[in-house]
Amino acid sequence: MNCTKVRSLVVLDDEHDSKQREALEQHLDRCPQCRRFAQDMGHLAGLLQSVGAQQPPADFSRSVMARIRKAEQARPASAPGVARVGAHSVRIVPVLAAAVLVTGVGLGAAMLVLVAH
Repeated sequence: MNCTKVRSLVVLDDEHDSKQREALEQHLDRCPQCRRFAQDMGHLAGLLQSVGAQQPPADFSRSVMARIRKAEQARPASAPGVARVGAHSVRIVPVLAAAVLVTGVGLGAAMLVLVAH
């Protein structure tokens, strides 16, 4: 069993069968880094249990959504030559230049075919 697999099993804690538990224990006996990781995770779990479940404030969702709306409204308008496509900014000049280039190449190739005939 490798360290990555062992650490994922340590995080899952009790969600493994006896064969996995045995392989996990053997690895932890041989690997000081994973043994330290398991100890740290156990300590963290104990701390989280001692704190207990916490409830967010009653207006938490409303407050977060209000901040998001405010940030969206405060966002500056797009710079010249930049278009907004959904959440992305697209620089128009390079896109147009590529379109003109592709069109020019296509027209040039078509003219060569016509001249050749």
